[in-house]
Amino acid sequence: MAAVEDRLQVPVIEGYGLTEIGVVTSNPLPPLPRKAGTAGPSAGPEIRIAANDEILVRGPSLFSGYLNTDVQPFDEEGWFRTGDLGRLDADGYLRVIGRLKEIVNRGGEKIVLGEVDRAVQGHTAVLESAGFSVPHPTLGEDLACAVVLRPGHSATPQELRRYARQVLAAEKVPRHFVILDALPRGSTGKVQRQRLSLPAAPRSDLIGIPIALCALWREALRQEPSSAIDDFFQCGGDSLSAASFLAAVSADFVIPLEQLDPFFENPNLACLAAIMQDQLASPIQPRQFTFFPSAPGPALFLIGATASSVLGLRALALALGPSRPVTILRTAGEPPDRVPGHLDAVVRDSIAVIRELQPCGPYLVAGHCYGGIVAFEVLRQLMSEGECLRRLILLDAPCPGPHRLHARWHLLEGVVPLPARPRGILPSPLRADLELHQIYATQPRVRTLVLEDSRVSWRRFTSRRIHFHPIEATHESMLQAPAVQPVALLLSSLLDA
Repeated sequence: MAAVEDRLQVPVIEGYGLTEIGVVTSNPLPPLPRKAGTAGPSAGPEIRIAANDEILVRGPSLFSGYLNTDVQPFDEEGWFRTGDLGRLDADGYLRVIGRLKEIVNRGGEKIVLGEVDRAVQGHTAVLESAGFSVPHPTLGEDLACAVVLRPGHSATPQELRRYARQVLAAEKVPRHFVILDALPRGSTGKVQRQRLSLPAAPRSDLIGIPIALCALWREALRQEPSSAIDDFFQCGGDSLSAASFLAAVSADFVIPLEQLDPFFENPNLACLAAIMQDQLASPIQPRQFTFFPSAPGPALFLIGATASSVLGLRALALALGPSRPVTILRTAGEPPDRVPGHLDAVVRDSIAVIRELQPCGPYLVAGHCYGGIVAFEVLRQLMSEGECLRRLILLDAPCPGPHRLHARWHLLEGVVPLPARPRGILPSPLRADLELHQIYATQPRVRTLVLEDSRVSWRRFTSRRIHFHPIEATHESMLQAPAVQPVALLLSSLLDA
């Protein structure tokens, strides 16, 4: 306003008027006080603000009604219902905040779109904005906002939402932001909010999303997730169901609630899966996750190879039930064949964690994939320190050490079709006097060449008997539903034997 006055060298007067009555309010000319953003005090007509914030007016110049319509524009006291929303300050200055028809009823909370528009337009990158209603399965309506950015400026929907949180009450923050080249307008230039809508969401499969996480989504929304980037709120979620959902995710996956905050910026399964990977990834030192800590039975230590196997072992721990405490140790984020001294470092830190939780044996230990090699070496070292072993169970643990085909790989290339080169040599434990139980998957691993049968290779590392227990699953699916249930039953029988 000040910039316009400075440019034109004349005062700019804001006012409010209607065809039905004429000028209703007006800011006075200088030197009387003007209030920018208001329509000024009454210019003659009476003004009243109704309980729903609608502006009511009456006076000698008010029209008597519309022709050829049954619409009754007056209340029982003769006040004209303008359809505009506004507020009067202590000095009687009127501030018009929107239209009665331009309100979103979000679960009973009335949100004036004009107020949202003005707040969002305060962002330095926003040229224009227009809030609009989108349908919601449980709230009835939800709030979205379309924006046009200033030339040469940029802003993401996430940045706009963070800004809106700073300038609007929490219940008035748009759930969605849409960036457009221009807002749709009618012949008079007025924005047509009814033509605004959310763009169709892209699809993404659920590969890499933990089954247990999908189950929590299904429980919260009463529907199966169809895509990793389905929007929780567009699928029927609200603030209460989101709070319950994240509390369940936090409890089941042992992730602090505050670490799940990015979900509100990007409310989908892909976001949560990424958070979980970040939480579980990196340093060699194991992280532990204990389930059923107050259970009466002897504790079981499950050792996983990677972040993804930890999520699978969680499903196994829950399937085992509350008969004993189950502690999961995650070994590493880096491939063990690429980190010198990896096995020694992981075993040393794993033993420290196990000793802290259970100072002395007998020990129950199981390991999946490379975690089986770690479990073997952990118990070998504990036995060398005089501790007792109760049971060692390998869950489809691979062959330690070099395979017989590693040295001959170059002879096979170009002769037979090979899916991929074998990965590097896994670290080998020392030979020990340990009795093993190997639960092995009978179905081949996906896109992986099996160079040597692990049932045979493990005989090189123990002088005792190896018990083999087949399970109808692949290496990956044995820790996923439905195969995880029979694996849990078999594991329980071995632990209780």
